Amino acid sequence: MVFTLADVTIVLPAFNAETTLGDTLKSLEPSMAEGMSLILVDDASTDQTPQIMTQFADRWKTVRFMPMEKNVGAGVARNIAMDAVNTPLMTFIDGDDWVGESYYKNLVRRFSDFPDLDFVRSHFIECYGTQRGVRRAAFPFCDVPFDPKLGILPDERTTLVKPMCGRACIRQNF
Repeated sequence: MVFTLADVTIVLPAFNAETTLGDTLKSLEPSMAEGMSLILVDDASTDQTPQIMTQFADRWKTVRFMPMEKNVGAGVARNIAMDAVNTPLMTFIDGDDWVGESYYKNLVRRFSDFPDLDFVRSHFIECYGTQRGVRRAAFPFCDVPFDPKLGILPDERTTLVKPMCGRACIRQNF
């Protein structure tokens, strides 16, 4: 099967992210133009976050806005939104992240290249003010499929199981 961006839903939870959310959403526009879906979850923000989200949702037919009545935290907001995903692939991004124009295309292409994959992880650039640095995936394999059990290491070593879900694209039915 050949996957395209129309086969992917991004889940984006945010709480009081008005200062960064606009840049995040702008970075998603190239992927949105190719049919990618997006679920925006406002986690009961008290700033302009819900207005920014609804303005973006009004511009794209594949965007769904989900406001939370009370603040539940990013993890719970992601889990609630996951129930609404109706594409074969999903990924996550936070309201203070941004992605390059071909980022999602490159992740999705791997599912077409390797039909048995359940998830794809990537490196990313971490930015703090003017400081930037590449954060590499914690496992030495790159651009090749491997048995995920190999990524379960002793507690004293970094594993694949890190709390950074934004660097992955996941098959829904794995």
